[in-house]
Amino acid sequence: MPGSPLRAGDPERVGAYGLAGRLGEGGQGVVYLGEAPDGRQVAVKLLHAQFSGDTKVRARFAGELASAKRVAPFCTAQILDADVEGDTPYLVSEYIDGPSLRQVVDAEGPRWGASLQRLAIGTVTALAAIHEAGIVHRDFKPSNVLLASDGPRVIDFGIARALDATGTLSSTAVGTPSYMSPEQISGHVVGPATDVFAWACTMVFAATGSPPFGQDSIPAVMNRILNQEPYLGMLTGPLREIVTACLVKDPARRPTAQQVLLRLLSHEGVVLPGAGAPAPTTILQEGAQVAAEGAPSGGWASPGPYAPPSDTPPPGPYAPPSDTPPPGPYAPAGDTPPPGPYGTDRPAGPYPGDTPPYGRGPDTAPPGPYGPTAPYGPYGPAGDPPTTPARRRTRPGVVAAVAAGAVVLIATSAVAAVQLLPHHRSNPRPSPTDALAGRTGGGFRMAMYSPDAIDPSNAVLTSDVFAAENLFTGLTTIRPDGSVAQALATKMTPNTGCTEWDFTIKQGTTFTDGSAVDAAAFVRGWNRAARGTGMGYLMTEIKGYPDVVAGRSKTMQGVVAEGAGTLRVTLTKADCDFAMRVATPPFAPVPASAGEPTNTAFNNNPVGNGPFRVSQYTPNQRLSLVRNAGYTLARPKLDTVDVTFVSDLNQALTGFDAGQYDWAQVEGTTVNSARARHTADHKLIQVASTTMTYLMPLTDQGPMKSKEARLAVSYALDRKALAAAMGQGYTPATSLVPPAVPGAYVGGCTACTTDIGKAKSLADQAGLGSGAKVTLTIANQPAYLQLATLVQSQLRTALGWNVQLRTLPTAEFYKDMAGKNPQGLYRLSWAADYPSAESVLDALLAGDNIQRKSDGSTTGTNYARYNSPAFDTALNSARATSDSTQRAQRLRAAEKIALDDMAYIPLYSNATFRVANTASFVGMDLDYTGFPVLTTAAHK
Repeated sequence: MPGSPLRAGDPERVGAYGLAGRLGEGGQGVVYLGEAPDGRQVAVKLLHAQFSGDTKVRARFAGELASAKRVAPFCTAQILDADVEGDTPYLVSEYIDGPSLRQVVDAEGPRWGASLQRLAIGTVTALAAIHEAGIVHRDFKPSNVLLASDGPRVIDFGIARALDATGTLSSTAVGTPSYMSPEQISGHVVGPATDVFAWACTMVFAATGSPPFGQDSIPAVMNRILNQEPYLGMLTGPLREIVTACLVKDPARRPTAQQVLLRLLSHEGVVLPGAGAPAPTTILQEGAQVAAEGAPSGGWASPGPYAPPSDTPPPGPYAPPSDTPPPGPYAPAGDTPPPGPYGTDRPAGPYPGDTPPYGRGPDTAPPGPYGPTAPYGPYGPAGDPPTTPARRRTRPGVVAAVAAGAVVLIATSAVAAVQLLPHHRSNPRPSPTDALAGRTGGGFRMAMYSPDAIDPSNAVLTSDVFAAENLFTGLTTIRPDGSVAQALATKMTPNTGCTEWDFTIKQGTTFTDGSAVDAAAFVRGWNRAARGTGMGYLMTEIKGYPDVVAGRSKTMQGVVAEGAGTLRVTLTKADCDFAMRVATPPFAPVPASAGEPTNTAFNNNPVGNGPFRVSQYTPNQRLSLVRNAGYTLARPKLDTVDVTFVSDLNQALTGFDAGQYDWAQVEGTTVNSARARHTADHKLIQVASTTMTYLMPLTDQGPMKSKEARLAVSYALDRKALAAAMGQGYTPATSLVPPAVPGAYVGGCTACTTDIGKAKSLADQAGLGSGAKVTLTIANQPAYLQLATLVQSQLRTALGWNVQLRTLPTAEFYKDMAGKNPQGLYRLSWAADYPSAESVLDALLAGDNIQRKSDGSTTGTNYARYNSPAFDTALNSARATSDSTQRAQRLRAAEKIALDDMAYIPLYSNATFRVANTASFVGMDLDYTGFPVLTTAAHK
């Protein structure tokens, strides 16, 4: 039974409700677990004796409870009954069996992806319902949001104001400081906009683990709320834009809860029935339904992401429960942070003492919110970024829901039931909906590295993918938050074992040349990509792919058009995440005019079916896009997009500062300049990247063949020093999969700590004592040389090894790894091709992603030549698991095998930085590749 047993003197029955135990106690009363006459569990609140004799309190209590009972039953804990006439006034509400958002985030870390999106929809649905009933909550916060089996529920509305016999609605500053609005603190009129502000603060807490204005001393928090900008951390996507609009100081400029809900539902692809403005009840019904669909099957009170119960959660930033969560951005427990925008406060994160964005020790930041300029370490700032970026990037992500239960406590809230107050404006301002949506028309100017290809068959770099995904639309798409959504697939049906997939294709769509986008177009596009030079490796498991790669066939047996409207795919091994995989460029359709993947005429002027079409393309110089007027899905608002390709990102930043560009890619040392110039004006965008940098060992030959040798390297490295030397945004690795990828085994790398004694012992076991010769190969880039020099120094100092550095032109680097005579260790960066741990583990380590040629060279992306039957079995088990929670557990089990073998030696992950004209544009979220979402970007 939840709570505690009844105490001596507690009643056993109140009215028609039997009482079974105590759930909690507050200043105004006690909450009991009760049983209704129909047998269902309820929460029963008894008022303390001092309230029962005051007739004014009883009258106000009765009136405001009547208002609260009018709240529509959408995502709230409903008030079911009340008696204010008896000797002991009481009220009865639903009993919600689930943990609070506060408990979940404290125990398991921030929410991400679809989980965060559904949480936002459910909670703002509740607010809209509360406001529709004429009530203002006034104490919306994480502990008043319960994560029930049927979605999030908001509790504690319409009660505490009735219990407060003093003060007035307009002058009493009631609430929790970190979630109070400026008007609450100032003693001004409190209305529904106050709840919208608190909702936005709660969403920031859910996404980052800390409220946007801190949670330390009350005076400091209140000062920030009144005078400072919020800290939104890694909150991304449309939700960041919405939250920003909700946190403006002036309540008249905030959107209403209903407007926020409509925007969130629109992002989910929900089309409300009927013509004209939808009825409030319709909006609430849709919000509640979407929120419930996102709830975990079986509820939140489950064994959690590390099931079975006998499994021990890995050490990490938030789990297990005995692990101390990191200090929040404004309450660094015990350590002294550098100066920041709020005095001594600055964001911290899962690795206190490490480099930003997750906190750090000594002050090494450039000018800006994190302190004065200082060198980044003994080796200076990072060099120029590579001209060949990592393969892909995605969105931030953390671990799944907490294993815990909680109850409704209606004892300590501070809320009020009032008539809704209109939003008065003394001066004309843009409406909140305009601020959220933007206007149609105008152009957008970008500066970035040049792509190698803009057609989907040959796309492989992040810049390639950006171009291809705006020119072509496939079966599915990946949202900025990393979740997958249907695009041209109106239905996706896997068989029981996920080895066969049927995709029903939206009919009536065309390429820009007027030809049909049908099943045959997808067959044509997939086979073209299999023969191309792009990301065809993502098709490895499609039946017949090896024959195409070997030149024995031009088509894959496993891709068949069943008429115009159905595509049937047969896989040689299960893949229950295939719907996300097909969102990537090689799975796009192409028209018959595409020809072979070597057809330069098509490749430089591709005829696509995406939201934009090519107006002009000059390789290495410029790409001009115009809106595709015939696009079948959500059409972009921008008329044109002009992209300038640069070889020096300092040039891009200079052009941005001069007003030449609206958006610019910044990496490497350019980040330092961007942080100094554009932190205060909010034009610097920072999100977590899925890029991880490794030392890639040759596991089948040479000095790194033994597991002991690889573990010796890992224990000998000081990852904090490596990350610090690289500069802002680099985080020491604790997993093999980048931590921003959902499902990464964060904290699972036990050998990612420095232990010189263990390193020496393992090196001796491997026969690599002092003086052993090991080669470290890097691509010829300044930043890589800097890292390699530091690794060389660390291994020489710790193990006495003779580490020889070898540099190759970038074009030769991958060829050397896959060639006849690879040597020792390689510095390699890799990012998820799509937002799943499977994409990293499968590409880098799966046994069937390495094919050996007779001359000793290889093909495939398993450059380490790792071959572990145990790993392959675990990975294939995960791929064949349809339940997403169980699949994530099994992917972590596979990752743990690779970590114990140290098949790759992870060094650090890093953040993605961009600059954007946020003063003139809205909707400039970064997609999972680190580039702007052109379908949502718009002029204000």
